[in-house]
Amino acid sequence: MVELTKLNEVLKKPVEEMTDMERFSVFLRYAEHPDYREVVNKVIESREGLAVAGEMLMSISKDERERAIFRNRRIALADQESNMITAVRNAKTEEREKWQGVVADKNAEIARLRAMLDEK
Repeated sequence: MVELTKLNEVLKKPVEEMTDMERFSVFLRYAEHPDYREVVNKVIESREGLAVAGEMLMSISKDERERAIFRNRRIALADQESNMITAVRNAKTEEREKWQGVVADKNAEIARLRAMLDEK
């Protein structure tokens, strides 16, 4: 078990003096933090296994970020569609025709955006 919250003291040590466990701990805790990029790079350079892990982490992070952006766009489109349907249902009879036209326009826009997302 490694307590990553207690790494402040370890960061003060030169990388050469760190144990393997400390190096891996620094890597796991600070790999995504730009402020610690220099020390993380030194740690990665010190161990071949960490270099492979670093490359894998960066590729996974990019993929996850792209997936999250795609998922958030899909959710936003679904929410927008749901809000428009709710507005039509809650509108008075006189306003319903107006809202149905607005919904039709928005649905066309949503379909266009979904088609763009599906292309990616």
